[in-house]
Amino acid sequence: MENNGSWTAPEGNQDPQPGNNGEGGQPQYGQYAPPPVNPPQQNAPYQGQPQYGQQTYGQPQYGQPGYGQQQYGQPGYQYAAQNGQNAQAGWAPAPKPGLIPLRPLPFGTLIGTPFRVLRVNPRPTLGMALLFQVGIGIITPALMGLVLWFTISRMEMASSEDRGPILAGSIALFVLTGLVQVVVSVSTTAIIQGVVALDVGQGAVGRKLTFKLLWTKLKPRFWTLILWTLLLSAAMLVGIALAALPFILLAISASSGGSPSGGAIAASVLGGIALVLAFAIVAIWIGVKLSLVSVCIVFEDLGVRAAIARSWRLTSGYFWRTFGTVLLLNVIISVASNIILTPISFIFGIFMGMLSPNGDSGQFIGAMIAFYVITIALSLVISAITLVAQTACYALIYIDLRMRKEGLDVELMRFTETYPNPAPTDDLPNPYLPRFAPAPSAGGGYVMPPSPSPWAQ
Repeated sequence: MENNGSWTAPEGNQDPQPGNNGEGGQPQYGQYAPPPVNPPQQNAPYQGQPQYGQQTYGQPQYGQPGYGQQQYGQPGYQYAAQNGQNAQAGWAPAPKPGLIPLRPLPFGTLIGTPFRVLRVNPRPTLGMALLFQVGIGIITPALMGLVLWFTISRMEMASSEDRGPILAGSIALFVLTGLVQVVVSVSTTAIIQGVVALDVGQGAVGRKLTFKLLWTKLKPRFWTLILWTLLLSAAMLVGIALAALPFILLAISASSGGSPSGGAIAASVLGGIALVLAFAIVAIWIGVKLSLVSVCIVFEDLGVRAAIARSWRLTSGYFWRTFGTVLLLNVIISVASNIILTPISFIFGIFMGMLSPNGDSGQFIGAMIAFYVITIALSLVISAITLVAQTACYALIYIDLRMRKEGLDVELMRFTETYPNPAPTDDLPNPYLPRFAPAPSAGGGYVMPPSPSPWAQ
């Protein structure tokens, strides 16, 4: 070894000289052999690769890998790039087996997906809602008209002594007819809400069921849903009556012959306005907190009390998000309905102005009938779309909140992996049943799972 300022390897372990094609190409002890090439398409023999020593260490030729570079890593990167993936990023989009991606839903998805439900599976959702709405729209006025015709005919043929009892019986018949209409309306509304909610829940995991299968799933929970709808309607009537109480008392005082003072009238009016505002605020708050009761009954097969507690807990911390979603959806539907109905009313006004100078009452009456028929038909269609979209929105809010709070997205992913192509049958398990036991002390409510979803943050 010469001490001339440069280092050379000992003679026994001296590296092979350039151009040596003998044993100098084999790695010695302590040296690294070139790594193998993994992809099958690169089957070139190693004889075509540069031997050790042909290039200066760390200075590979252009287009050729030098010693110390990770050749086998390069084909792996090329393979990932061929598949449109980023080799350096570990993120992958959430699976989307059906209506929604299985992750917490952004605001736009909550608003847009309810309208997508109308065209993805329209027969058991929009078609069924239209059928029920048209049926109610035809049966209700026909039944009321029949009762009115029966009352008038009886009053005309009755004597003066019998008109009092006939009038009382007619009023009772009107009340009974109204109750029947309320029951029919509540029942059809419950069916529509239950079927649409189930359709959204099944569509989230890639299932598209017929109305018959959806009704089979809804049937065990139907009467609970009816009970909740009746309780909600009764609570709304009581609240409206309480808000209108000052005006009712003022009207009773005026009709009894008394002359209330200006101060009493002003106090009654101001008190009534304050009660109306207070009722509106409380109704909005309670309505948002209980907006998921129907969905909880349908998805989790709960009773009314347990569903109320469940909805209250799910919406805790997400009041404004839930309220904003429902409010914006209703504004969109209202604006769209006005865009449709306003031009029709405008055109009808011009058309009626053209008919009025002629003095033809037959044409005028025919035009009036046609206008009302078209208006009623469009109103029924809009009301059906509104009911389906609102119910679908509530179902999506329920799924989103459970993803954020309880990791439901993981459960739905597990379900779709277990049943990747589920047949439209009724023998599959319910993926929305909570995987934790109810707490008896909470009155039928639920306790939080021990390990919440990472999406809850």
